[in-house]
Amino acid sequence: MQTKWSKVMPTLLRSAIIAVAIAVGSIGHGLLDVLPWALVILVLDLIASNLLGFGPGQSTIRRNQALGVTLLGAVVAGGAIAASLAASPSPGMLLLLIPVFRAGEVRGRWAAAAAVAMSMSVVFGAAQTHGTLTTAYLSSNLRWAILALALGLSGAWTATLKERRSQPRASATPAAQEAARLLRRLSDLAGALDGGFDAPAAAELLLHAVSDKIPGSRMAVLTGIGAEPAVPLALRGIDRLPWPSPTTADSVMGRVWRTGVAEAGFWTSVNEERAIAAAPLHDSDGARIGIVVVDRFAFAPFVDEDLQALVDLAEGHSANVDVALIFAALRQHAAFEERERLAREMHDGIAQELVARAIASMSPVARPRSGLLSSLRCLWRHART
Repeated sequence: MQTKWSKVMPTLLRSAIIAVAIAVGSIGHGLLDVLPWALVILVLDLIASNLLGFGPGQSTIRRNQALGVTLLGAVVAGGAIAASLAASPSPGMLLLLIPVFRAGEVRGRWAAAAAVAMSMSVVFGAAQTHGTLTTAYLSSNLRWAILALALGLSGAWTATLKERRSQPRASATPAAQEAARLLRRLSDLAGALDGGFDAPAAAELLLHAVSDKIPGSRMAVLTGIGAEPAVPLALRGIDRLPWPSPTTADSVMGRVWRTGVAEAGFWTSVNEERAIAAAPLHDSDGARIGIVVVDRFAFAPFVDEDLQALVDLAEGHSANVDVALIFAALRQHAAFEERERLAREMHDGIAQELVARAIASMSPVARPRSGLLSSLRCLWRHART
């Protein structure tokens, strides 16, 4: 309802001005002297309004066209003022208010000033030609020109307010837009990856692919970056790691862990000797992020074809494991920050409220002062921890 009223109100205002101008003209001199001018200005104003109403967002070309029609209306108003013989205010002076206000709406205060200047140029030029340019005539028209200019400036201010209301209240920052784009892309990639962003699931898929191509009784995926300890991410055929730690022992696993080069060999446990093969997992920069290990009985050692197949599988699944580990680290960091926030809120809010209630519930008469102080210290110590 408010939007409809804001669209109808300018038309009603212009119609009222034209009606007043026709009434003044009919009283001062004659109806036929002002009616043609009023109709011409009304038609030109409707044409300008029609130009502004079409096209998306009022394009620059249509605004310029509307301004041209409006300035023509100002010239017509100047002609009406020059042709009027009625006493001030003449009907043409009232009609001048319409194109000046429209010019301010279309192109701002400079357009309103241009409309007033063009109209007054016609008025004073015609008066100079007919020899009627007197001081009284000049001052009277200048006063109406100032009034019309003030109305044009109010039209420009109204247009500015309308543009501000049409703009969004809070534009999104580039950082927020980039974050939204990346998160949306991350969500799409999670649906395309096997296992999504779950690190154990990605490791299990790797072991499943290894078991399909390379016969082995026990296998595992160990992860760790740099000097970090080797952490088992997925196990198959075992419940815990039977091999020595790759970070300390000089073994096949230890050499693969340190050098990042796949290797096959043997290792001896307490009861038996077994064949073992290991291949590294790398991130996008080539850094080692873990290894995949397979072992079986020593009478069936791993040959070059087995080792190459293990290397190919490790390279094919390294990207999935890498992105899953990164996402797990981000999730752990977010959980840590959330725990810190909750701890701060509990320390600053709930704990202090408990201390305040405990202090309020104590009776200074029932307890000695030393006992009260010791109780307060105990409560505050518990609140801090």
